[in-house]
Amino acid sequence: MSGALTIKFAPDMPAATVEIVSPDLEVVQRVMLDPGRSTSVQVPSEASFLRVHLPSGQVVTLKDPGNLTREVSLQTIQGRLPGSQPPLEEELPEQSSVSEIRRYHRGRSRTPTLAVAPPMHLLQLRAYGSVELTGVGGHIPGVLASSGREAQWQLPYNPQQSPLALKILEQSGTRLDLRVPGNASRIWARADALRDQSAVSFSVRIATLASTADTIASYLQRGDLYSAEAMAQWVDEAAGLLFDKMEDPYAAAVGAYLLLRLKKFDQMHDWARNLASRFDFLPDGCVIWAWQLIHHQPSNADEIRKYLLMAVDRGLPVYSEGLRLLTDGLRLMGSDGQAARDKVVKSAGVVLWSSPLTASLAAEPGMAPPTDPSLHDIAFASAA
Repeated sequence: MSGALTIKFAPDMPAATVEIVSPDLEVVQRVMLDPGRSTSVQVPSEASFLRVHLPSGQVVTLKDPGNLTREVSLQTIQGRLPGSQPPLEEELPEQSSVSEIRRYHRGRSRTPTLAVAPPMHLLQLRAYGSVELTGVGGHIPGVLASSGREAQWQLPYNPQQSPLALKILEQSGTRLDLRVPGNASRIWARADALRDQSAVSFSVRIATLASTADTIASYLQRGDLYSAEAMAQWVDEAAGLLFDKMEDPYAAAVGAYLLLRLKKFDQMHDWARNLASRFDFLPDGCVIWAWQLIHHQPSNADEIRKYLLMAVDRGLPVYSEGLRLLTDGLRLMGSDGQAARDKVVKSAGVVLWSSPLTASLAAEPGMAPPTDPSLHDIAFASAA
């Protein structure tokens, strides 16, 4: 029997895409839902089922024939993931596997800070290395947890502050530099010895209060966009993020990157130019406006050049999508952009393109270039 299927996301869910599929395996509709939000979709049968596409890239199928009201929670879907096990929420063994570490992060993304310890500026992750977080005002104190293997920060909500910088100095002398959006509310970074290989895993998770933007950034990093039609609701959400740029310029930048990827220039208007003009701490606004011009007004070479070079002067973009677009844009400038591109490449070092945020490896002065076997896993908490 046909009817209206109501789908609701529990508060513990990340923003995600849901496919509503009929019993004959036809996709009825794709929708995006935020935590605590619901929507109704007309379905041809009560036997229609859901496919939830998580920010991590995992896909969960939910079947509940005869029920036209479905509530989806993270607790419900965890057990349905391929090879899933209960998340490790409290502690990891002295040596772990990559899958165990990721399970731990899934649990940590839903729990408050575990540590009760005096805050410090430089946090030593056992003998594996040290980590520090800095902002415009200097070092931001954090606390140690997980038997000294994890550093944690709880941050006040301040989405209009400059980007933060997370630095992990590994025992080998390799330095991991990570650009962190100023709207971050929780950060945790840890070091774990891997059981099945002679290596150390350095992993970082960032949570913001803009969960939709976090999910979009994760999808952009993986190129998981399906098609413009499938992302229609996301486009609407992205346009709203960009319009509300005065409240959270970081979420606005993520929304604009999505609109750029989908070539929805009519929904961008000149908001990206305002983002570039009003937030001089955010190179991403300049990159976005330059690329909007490249697509929409390619003859405006002087304006394109102006904003690409302005982005270089402001430093590396916060998001890896922006770093890719910046280097590509400077390459399009030919010889005029070569010096600026060389500057970006030198500053970026060895880029970790698997990260949704700009992350790079470099050697501390006097050390050889990074060749250690460490693993680096950086993600938003919603994609843990």
